Amino acid sequence: MAQSDPATLNLYRHAGWHPDGTVRTLDTGERTVRELRLTGGLDLRLHDPEA
Repeated sequence: MAQSDPATLNLYRHAGWHPDGTVRTLDTGERTVRELRLTGGLDLRLHDPEA
C-alpha cells in the first residue's frame, strides 16, 4: 500500500488493518514509492444498509 495514499490507508484502518512498521521503497524509474505493509484479520462481515 503506497504511503502517499491516505484515503486507502483510512479504508484499511476502518477494516481493522494497520501498518506493522515494515516499509519498502520502490524505484519506478521516474520516482520512488514508499510502501507500507499492513496486517489484520480476514474476518470481514458485509453489511447491507437496506436490511
